[in-house]
Amino acid sequence: MKTNTIPVCLTVAGSDSGGCAGIQVDLKTFEYFNVFGTSVITTVTAQNPKEVQSIHPVPDAEVTSQLKAVFDMFDIRAIKTGMLYSENIICRLLEFLEHINYDDFLIIDPIMVAGCGDPLSKVSRYGFITGKLLRASDLVTPNLAEAEVLLGRTLKSYSDIIIAVRELSEMFKTNVLLKGGHFKHEMASDWYCDGDEIYEVSCPYLKVKTTHGTGCRLSSAIAANVAIGKSIFESVRIGKIYVYRNLKHILQVGNQCFALGQPVDMNAPELNITKLKN
Repeated sequence: MKTNTIPVCLTVAGSDSGGCAGIQVDLKTFEYFNVFGTSVITTVTAQNPKEVQSIHPVPDAEVTSQLKAVFDMFDIRAIKTGMLYSENIICRLLEFLEHINYDDFLIIDPIMVAGCGDPLSKVSRYGFITGKLLRASDLVTPNLAEAEVLLGRTLKSYSDIIIAVRELSEMFKTNVLLKGGHFKHEMASDWYCDGDEIYEVSCPYLKVKTTHGTGCRLSSAIAANVAIGKSIFESVRIGKIYVYRNLKHILQVGNQCFALGQPVDMNAPELNITKLKN
């Protein structure tokens, strides 16, 4: 019997009991792009698409045990992180990756603040250790609220955002994708900086029943595509299409409860990529 070998990705993130974000969505996304998904759970949350009711962190030692168990057997091509929640968990992850000399792709979705503005972790309190984590990454994907926390100032205008994405890239010496889905703009735009050039990646803004979990899907899609050999920028482009197609396929999963469905296809002629002038 023939055995198929496929790339393996790892998500280090929180569990979402509602199934619309976190570990649950990461694994769905990996499977969509035909990579094998492994997981390290950092927190157990009680949540649904409307609210996070409680957050229970996994003991630090168990985070390390999960990492060891995964790396003992799997060849991890890409890692994405979601809710790391605390300084101790970040330290455990950094220490482990340094110990094994991990040098493949690491994407950090710095889960600090939800798109609606609600705080989701204690990470924003730990400037030094957060900075060390981001500097170890190949790509960071903050939303606007998280970028404001990292920079210590409010981003009010389009020009503020352009300055911010370059500043974040220079600050952490890494690629940055600043997610602008909640910026009041005619297009749903994200801004990518590779340390030199800045690109605006945009699709038409969609008025939908829910956007919960889009950030998790985006970072997981990028990780999966890097794992199968795509460049970071091409993976960002594919990730943007994936989320856009998710938003065009909303599912009703309860009484006034909605969730993002998997795309039927990846066609997105509406996608626009613009290289901005330096």
